This record gives sequence, C-alpha cells and structure tokens, in this order.
Amino acid sequence: MVRRKRVVELGILADGLRACANVDFLFNLDTLPVYLRGLSAILKVQLGHCSMIGTETGKILNYAVRIKSCRVCSLAEKSKSSPPAHECHMNWSGSAKSMEADMVTEMVKDVGKKGVSVSSIVGDEDSTTIARLRANVDKNITKVSDSNHIKKLLGNSLYEIKKKHKTLTIKVIQNLQRCFNYILAQGKGNPDMIKQSILALCDHTFGQHQSCNNSWCKFLDNPNEKFSSLPHGKPLSDGALQNALRSVFTTYAGNAGKLSSLGSTQPNESFNRIVASKAPKQQHYSSSGSLMFRIAACVAQKNEGNKFILDVNKNMSVSPGYFTQCLAVLRDLQHRKRKAIANTYKHQKLATKEVREGVTYSSGIGLEDHPSDDIDEIPSPSLQPAYKMIEWTTKVNQIFFDIEATGLARNSHITQISATSDKGSINTYVLPKKPITPKAQEITVLNETYDGHDSTEDVVALSRLFHHLAPSKEARQLSSFSFDSASRRYDHNQKTKLLLPTLTPLTEKKIITPRTANVIAASGISFSHLRLSYARDGRQGIEDVLKEEDVNGKVRVTKSKKIVDAISDFFKSLKPEA
Repeated sequence: MVRRKRVVELGILADGLRACANVDFLFNLDTLPVYLRGLSAILKVQLGHCSMIGTETGKILNYAVRIKSCRVCSLAEKSKSSPPAHECHMNWSGSAKSMEADMVTEMVKDVGKKGVSVSSIVGDEDSTTIARLRANVDKNITKVSDSNHIKKLLGNSLYEIKKKHKTLTIKVIQNLQRCFNYILAQGKGNPDMIKQSILALCDHTFGQHQSCNNSWCKFLDNPNEKFSSLPHGKPLSDGALQNALRSVFTTYAGNAGKLSSLGSTQPNESFNRIVASKAPKQQHYSSSGSLMFRIAACVAQKNEGNKFILDVNKNMSVSPGYFTQCLAVLRDLQHRKRKAIANTYKHQKLATKEVREGVTYSSGIGLEDHPSDDIDEIPSPSLQPAYKMIEWTTKVNQIFFDIEATGLARNSHITQISATSDKGSINTYVLPKKPITPKAQEITVLNETYDGHDSTEDVVALSRLFHHLAPSKEARQLSSFSFDSASRRYDHNQKTKLLLPTLTPLTEKKIITPRTANVIAASGISFSHLRLSYARDGRQGIEDVLKEEDVNGKVRVTKSKKIVDAISDFFKSLKPEA
C-alpha cells in the first residue's frame, strides 16, 4: 500500500512542476514515439511523449504523454464484454505521426492558461507543428530550427543525390558537410554572410571561385593550388551533379535567416535518456498507469535531481531513509561534476588519441577508392631512456678507459683509445676522418713529447685515483649504467637531433624558444606533426598533443596557454588548405 502511495505522490509532484511559470519565452520541443523497431509495419506505435524545456534554465516546463492502448479495455474487447470500472490512461486514437503536433499544442495552451506567453519554439522540420500552433494558439509564434537536425537533413539530401551521381563520393559529401558546419558556426547572427557562403560553396567545389572570399579560398591568390579534400586534388566536373547540388544549397541559402539563429533540442535528448532508463523500450508499460508515473518521475529527476525522492517521502510523512539520502546526494554530486567538467581525464585522453591517429573509423569510409588522406599517425610521447644501473659484484672486472678526439664538439672523431685493468692494458691510435682542430692539437699535443693529455697516462692516473678513494659498493652502483641503456639513450638523442631542424620555422620567427623546440623534438614531435594536429582539430588539437601525459603522468611538452596560442596563431596565419 505504501509503495503504491509513493508512486501516486510522484505523479502529484510532477503535476506540480507543470505549473511552473518561470519561463524564458523560448522552448525546446521534442517527441519520442515508442515502437518495436523492425516490426513497425505490423505493430502500431502504442505511445509517445513530448517535453517542453526552457532554453536558459534547462528545466522541463511542461510535458505530455499519448497512449493508444489499455490492458483492461483490450481484454474486455477480446472477450466481447464491457470493461470493469478502472482508471483508464488511454488518451489517443489517432495516428502516431499526429501525436507531436497535438501534444505541443496542448502544452503551449496549458502554459498560456497559467499566464505564460510563448514567443518561439525550437524543433525539427519533420512535422506541421508550427502551422498548427499558429492556427490554434497564436499566429505570431516563431519557429527556431534545431541545428543538429538541419545538418542531418543536408546529409540525407546529399546521399540521395549520390544515388544518381556516382561522382559524389562519401569523401566529397563529408567535405561539403564540414564546410557547411563551418559556415553555420562562423555566420551566426549574420544571414547575409551565410547566404553568400552557401551559394559560393557549391561553385567552389567545381573550381569556380568568382563568389569565393579571400579569407578562406586560397585559389584567389594561387589558381594552381590543389584541393586537399577532393579526389586527386582536382575540382569536380560533373555538370549534372553541380545543378543537383546547386538546387539543394539554393534552398538552404533561401533560409539563411533561420540558419543564422539555430537552436538545439539536446536537453530533450538528455531527458529522453532518463525516460529510457526508467521505461525501457523493450518493456511494455503503456497499457497501464505505470508509464505515466515513470515519466512523471523522470520529469522530477530532470528538474530537481535525485533528491526528488526525498521530497516525495517528506510529503508522505515517511522517513527518507539514511542510505536513500546518501545515495541521492551522491548521484546529484556526480551529475554536477560530469556537467561542470565535461572535458574529463578519460575524455581528454581519448580526444588526444583521436588527434594523433587521424581518421580510423567513419561511416561508409570503406566504400571509398581513396578512403582518407588523413591517415598519418602522430607518434605517442617519446621518453628519454633512463640509465639502468648494473648490479655491482666483487667479480666485476673494472676497466678504466679514456679517449682523445679531434675536437671538443660531440661530432668529433676519436684519435686515441686507452684502457687499463687488473688484467692488463691497451693503447691504440685511430686515423680520424676529420682533421684535428688547432685547439685539440694544442690540448693533446700529439706532435710533442708531453703526457698531460695522453689517454694512456690518463687511464693509469684514473685507476690509481679510484683505488685510493675506494668508493663504497652503493656509490659505485649509483654511478653505473648498462651498455644497453646507454645505447637506447644515444638512439633517442639522435632522433631528437633529426627532428629539431624541422622546427626551425617556429624558432626563426620566435614563436617558441630553442629550449621549447628541443623539448618538442625530444618528445617525438616534428613540425609536420604540429601542422597535422592543427589541421585535425585546430587550437584544441595543438593543446591536446602538447599537454598529453606520458606513461609516468608527466606532461609531454607544456600546458602553457601562451605557447599553445602562439603555435596555433602561427598555423592559422598560414593559407589554409582547400
């Protein structure tokens, strides 16, 4: 009895939330008709729900549910008898497609009765909802399109054209979609710019640059440039395809006003996810009152958080329960943390890996003759190998050695090698391929009888000094390193030496200091890797690669925003690839 009362109280609490009058005058609308996928041709859609969310607060201001079946009524119909007295939740007999418009109209009327005036709604382009609102509620209500839905519609249109024009490959479609997204992002609030850019985009792809802008089209400065995102670097040449694309883009250009002020129904998708957790599609709840209460509980959770359960208990004069209270507080804290820190540690690592790897998976990418040119992988952080100590034992044969060279530089050649131990000594001269420098000749004095810089005398003196000091076993071990670790360190230094000159464009223009350039090269990054990371994800790509953590948890290069901004601005100043 108590459990049933709690379910009823959930519905009462959610109904109270529906009376909220703190509205931002711009709503997100979304519907979720529920049906069994794959059997929709046989089984009718049994239910649908719609939510109205304020764009500023993110709170659900109203919601509606449509149910087409009732278990009690269905059983009575099968037995050809009258249904007994019961609480019937069936409230819809029309088609599933007409649910959305009816629910939105009901919600707007409902909030209007409470003194709230709705001026605009955000929704998709798949129904006549706005027309019915203007006819039945207020003719001055405006429609704001959903950005994600607009982009999806363009993709659908392009793939329809692809069925008739085989030259419109998936790679070209993805390039057009990417450019279209850039236009919407850069032209927000500027319908004239969006209209001009959309019309120019179609011609630009076919090598016609009369309408292009110098800020993004490099062909205006150099007609011999190549396309990086089109097959073989050449513009498209199919006239019939150009006419088909122009027809699509002209339609979008004609709606530049809408495209300049797009909204989002993402909060509604978040609410739908909560509903899916409490009322899974694979479970049939629509034939009883269970579904209504489940959706009401979802509304309460969306608006009030998990602590809504505590409020229900208090309204029922029931103790909330210590563990229930702790769990509700924990869940709300976790939710706020996820929302406040969207760029979590795991997400950051994943984003960095995606920048380094390039295109590895994409819908339909395998159907391309040339799936992607962006397959070069940026290497993972390269660590300078540490010297590995060797285990010191009494059986170790201690060899003291010294060399003389043609100069003081690291690339000098050896002229003399000497070594001594308890078992004997060795001394040999080497004919260098480099001439000895005057300074080295002055120090070694190879043309005079002088033992001060003769490696033979040096190793003997070194051996005597070592035995005189008699360092402890621990001191000897701390100062030792294996040949293998020294070899790995040498290879790492040689690789750094090869990468360092590639960063000269950045050091010459004082974008970074020589020390920073050395750190970048030592981590395994070259100039082409930085350029590739910027091409894949702009400034964020540069930041992801430079601040990536190695296996020891240390930053690869730096977290300095100043350095990241300087490198990003440098690549931004370069002429972008078409």
